[in-house]
Amino acid sequence: MTSNNWNLDNIDALHIELSSICNSICPGCPRFVSHSPNVEATLSEISIDQFKLWFPENFMKKLKKIDFCGNFGDPMAAADIEKILQYCSDTDIPSVIIRTNGGLRSSSLWENIGKIFAKNPHWIMIFSIDGLEDTNHLYRRNVSWNKLKKNVKTFNDQNGYSRWEYLIFRHNEHQIEEAKTLSKEWNFNEFYSKGALGLDNGKNLKAMPAQNIDGEVEYWLLPPLNKTHRSFQTDDETIVYAENEALVGAVQKIKITPNYGNTRTISFNVDEDISHSRSEIQCRVLKPFTQTNGIYIDSQGAVFPCCWTGLYFRKKYNDFVSKIALSISDYQFFSKILTYGIENITLKNNSIEDIINGGYLNEVYANTWNCSSVETGKLAFCSKNCGITNSLDNLYKKKTIL
Repeated sequence: MTSNNWNLDNIDALHIELSSICNSICPGCPRFVSHSPNVEATLSEISIDQFKLWFPENFMKKLKKIDFCGNFGDPMAAADIEKILQYCSDTDIPSVIIRTNGGLRSSSLWENIGKIFAKNPHWIMIFSIDGLEDTNHLYRRNVSWNKLKKNVKTFNDQNGYSRWEYLIFRHNEHQIEEAKTLSKEWNFNEFYSKGALGLDNGKNLKAMPAQNIDGEVEYWLLPPLNKTHRSFQTDDETIVYAENEALVGAVQKIKITPNYGNTRTISFNVDEDISHSRSEIQCRVLKPFTQTNGIYIDSQGAVFPCCWTGLYFRKKYNDFVSKIALSISDYQFFSKILTYGIENITLKNNSIEDIINGGYLNEVYANTWNCSSVETGKLAFCSKNCGITNSLDNLYKKKTIL
């Protein structure tokens, strides 16, 4: 069945990764492989010239929201961040969200950006601060507390709207109330706490290693003692310590009839839970699940439905072409994109209008959602992450608004 979930008339939200560069070395960041630095990570950023070319004024005028976050970097690392935000303001983008660790750039830049935000009352600057002066650096490694504090206060002094977003670990769960009080002293508008990913999976608890460039564990980040501070609930309190987790699973043969090729029987290393394979899919970036219809653009200009598919592509592509750890999701996902053509999904080669009108998002993703199962073509990745029964709904566990 041909779908029309994405078209030029209904897309009104963008999630953009302005940069893959970051000052911090957070253990759970995708820029790391098994929590060790990924030497193959590509450093890239979007310039103001590219931004204006890729998103012309007539396209910008239709947008309701732009979220500057991404998978690999901090948007404040982009050299042209101020110019890009000014362009967003000049083209009357109603809502802009930036997520940052706050430890980058000069006070003068933060002052200027704060003034831009102050002129746009529905824009939000989100500072990811996971603790206080004695604990924030345990996850946000390399982020200077004094630098962070100065930047936060400079921004807030301009009356831009801001939120303190707090990941909960065992080492900082006792500081939540103190951080909430400090957020008021620093003139934050909101305080928002949530369970950190990577410390539990609904089956058991996991310790997250903070490793150095040589892969040696310097210390471990542990899941919170308070169950309400975790992302998922589990009755098993055993903590699993694993530095480099090997893929574990039985080899299984299933018959797949995908849209992109002939029926064939393939042996897969099953490194994933495919119990969601028949689940009805409700895409998290499309109406009616959300109030807007969005797409994701990474710092290399590639277009995806969401940041999750963008992350999957960048993390798994080299493994796929090298035939490493071939899973059901890998085979489906990359075979469809490679058949469509990687060169056809990047803004470096195509306009945003051509990519959307060309039908890529519908052909590769949405057209599979009504298939009855993974065996008949439903994308396992979409089903697992956006099926009615899925693994993402507990991402935000606890919310506190001032």
